[in-house]
Amino acid sequence: MAINPYGKRSGSDLSRTQDLISTYNKKSGEIKNITPDDLFATLGPSPYGGLYTQTGPGSVVSNTIVETSILDGGVGSLIVPAYSFKVGDTFEAYFSGQVSAVNNNTLQFHVHSNSASTVLTDSGPIIMAGATARNWELNIHFVVRAIGSAGTAQIYTSGAFMYNKDASNNPERHVFSYLNNTTFDTTIQNELQVAVQWGTASTLNSIHSDIFILNKLY
Repeated sequence: MAINPYGKRSGSDLSRTQDLISTYNKKSGEIKNITPDDLFATLGPSPYGGLYTQTGPGSVVSNTIVETSILDGGVGSLIVPAYSFKVGDTFEAYFSGQVSAVNNNTLQFHVHSNSASTVLTDSGPIIMAGATARNWELNIHFVVRAIGSAGTAQIYTSGAFMYNKDASNNPERHVFSYLNNTTFDTTIQNELQVAVQWGTASTLNSIHSDIFILNKLY
């Protein structure tokens, strides 16, 4: 009997599965094999695993000092409905793409929920080494520490940005983190937003993402 085809579930989810089994048995008067479609209709997709994936190259952010979203087209959802977060919820966002930068110019990553007033984390200005069409990666992890309205809810976020510079193709790495215990609010809908901002407008400063994947780890 396919009781758990969508991955790990909480105790309450297993209880709902048992209720579903009981409901089918009462209706049919006999034990019935439960299909994945039956479970999906009642429980929904697993809360663990893929939430969103980018399906094409992202827009190039270049020759501007305006904060610009780096998220661009995909399948899934970046929205968590109101009252859906639980303590311990853990997420991972992974980015990969190409970057070019003028030596000593700055690049900054802004990670928000809903708007700039709800900062999840911020890289601060990263002083870039000279780079020409080099590969980059960004890993961000989010852990919900407390739920409730603003001032009660807490989310801790850490990130690591890596890229290869032109000089000897050596890797550069910048790490950052932030605890939001003031403006994060789980009683409202939250939507992930990730943006970049160059410190200098130049056609030689450009960045785009080729891959963006958002997963729920716990």
